[in-house]
Amino acid sequence: MKISILKERENFDEIFIKSLSRFLETKYHWEGELGFSFIPNTKKFIVNDLLNVLYPTSISRDKLGPLTQEFSWHANPIKTLLQKVYIFLAVRFPLEKVLSSSTFYLTDNDKIFDGVVIIPGNHSIRLVDTNKDICTVICKEGFNKSLLIKDAQVRLDNSNLNVPNIIELNHKEGWYKEERVIGLPLNRLDDEGVKLSILTKCQNDLGLLYSSSLIKVQLGLFVENVLAEIFDTIIHFELSLDSEIKHCLQSIVGSISSELTKCTDDEFSVCTTHGDFQPANVLCSDDSFWIIDWEYSQERSLFYDALVFELESRFTLDFSIRLKIFLDRLKNDEELLSWTGNTLNKNNSHYLYTFILEDLLLKLQELSSDAIQDKNNKIKPYLTEIQFFLSSINKSI
Repeated sequence: MKISILKERENFDEIFIKSLSRFLETKYHWEGELGFSFIPNTKKFIVNDLLNVLYPTSISRDKLGPLTQEFSWHANPIKTLLQKVYIFLAVRFPLEKVLSSSTFYLTDNDKIFDGVVIIPGNHSIRLVDTNKDICTVICKEGFNKSLLIKDAQVRLDNSNLNVPNIIELNHKEGWYKEERVIGLPLNRLDDEGVKLSILTKCQNDLGLLYSSSLIKVQLGLFVENVLAEIFDTIIHFELSLDSEIKHCLQSIVGSISSELTKCTDDEFSVCTTHGDFQPANVLCSDDSFWIIDWEYSQERSLFYDALVFELESRFTLDFSIRLKIFLDRLKNDEELLSWTGNTLNKNNSHYLYTFILEDLLLKLQELSSDAIQDKNNKIKPYLTEIQFFLSSINKSI
């Protein structure tokens, strides 16, 4: 997530300063100053909102290449060329001053940040040591520390997966160290054959995870637990939601629950899932790949990850259309998503409706962080898409 987007979502400067200060004080007993206003005798970092990096002015610009290369890709070759030119110029004198949004200052008498590039993220801040090829990932102030710990713990517990290796995990303070991996996201690769090959390997990895953790439960009990979590999450920030959003949530949950009452006694497959399986969370190098960002991993329905990927559910625009097309495919007797170890078809289409509840829960949990501002406008487009879908299949909401 680019810094420019983070600034729209939260009080970026304050969260960044508090998060970094807390980590330095607890980890290194650091005593110093930091901030976005000039501080004498400090290390200076150039801030580029569009490239999502804060880098020390002393670093070799060649080291920034692997950290900014994903922003050079575009479906249009001409735009790709223009973006590559921008990236090259944006981190070099004299244009880096003009194209940067600000400068960050940090006391670094112990040279902790020599060669370190800082990359802010959705829930965390990544400190990339370009000299030692190690990343330190710290939780952001106001965000859920347990998500960051889960990201590392799942990888520790499943060392057979193709994931960046965890070097150290601090449960108490909420940070971990991992090996640095360099690659492009799957959706930034040009060769369709290579993309398909890597995707198949990822699916094989996840298939092994599913089979090793698979359990059978009663659908009604599973849905009951998901609904309880949804209502608990709504209560957590109920004062932040307006009446329109609350009514919309109640209508959607009621409509889907009604659909699922037809098969509450059915056997239902549940397993450990990644939680955010999408092309951007698969990094690819010339000879390897890694599935990253496991913070949303938990027990969900067997087809959850596959549906996130297939329906591109992390992109709200036209989500209702993609849902409707997929449901029509099921109704037309297509057998889908067999890479999971099972097949989704018209006889078990209740998995699709359960997926919507699970995905709604995740969206609400993402918003529950105190640091996220304007929760109503953040969730409204997603809810509108779900309403459109339910309306399109003649459900009253």
